[in-house]
Amino acid sequence: MTNTDYVVIVTFISSSLSTIGCLMMIMYYIYFPKERAAAHLFCLWLGISGLGLASTTFVIVDDVDNGDFLCVLFPVIEDYFILCTSFTAVVIANRVKKIVFQYEGCMSMSDSQLKTYFICVWVLPLILVLLPLTTGSYGRNDKDQYCFLKYDRDGQHQANVVAKLWILFTFYGPVSLSVGTIVVIYSQCVRQIKFLQVQHSKSTSPQFPVNC
Repeated sequence: MTNTDYVVIVTFISSSLSTIGCLMMIMYYIYFPKERAAAHLFCLWLGISGLGLASTTFVIVDDVDNGDFLCVLFPVIEDYFILCTSFTAVVIANRVKKIVFQYEGCMSMSDSQLKTYFICVWVLPLILVLLPLTTGSYGRNDKDQYCFLKYDRDGQHQANVVAKLWILFTFYGPVSLSVGTIVVIYSQCVRQIKFLQVQHSKSTSPQFPVNC
């Protein structure tokens, strides 16, 4: 994998997550007008994480010969914003599920809920991306010349095992889990909406039964 290949993968992942987030926000905004204050907040979070991710990605492309400090800093920031984007999408999906299943009716977000969402979106990713620093696993890969969690694919030393575990635990694992959670939640929501539509098929109320 070259530096360009790495950027292509990161761009594909981040673009997919951003697309999912945008589609969810459009649906959220249309079907739940009383939740639009929360929708605005989630849009802001997606915008911040997307802008941060795009900025660090292009800096890495343009500055291949940056120093060791920058080669540690930029992967941390980039991975952080990827996780922020994916966790924001999960939070949106979770909020939609609570409304569709009427766990909370049409109540606005409480301060405690907002604090929980904030921790999930901004604090948890920070903890995850800082953990590899404890083993010095961020840096430049000598063979591929890109800055991320460094390991030698042809080597067998212990550092490779640690780096690969960090890659799974702090990047591929959380992103895959986020996407899987979103798919499961929205599948449940679709089934619930279809069930409610059948229940209210003879009603004069709108087809979407949740009055939010």
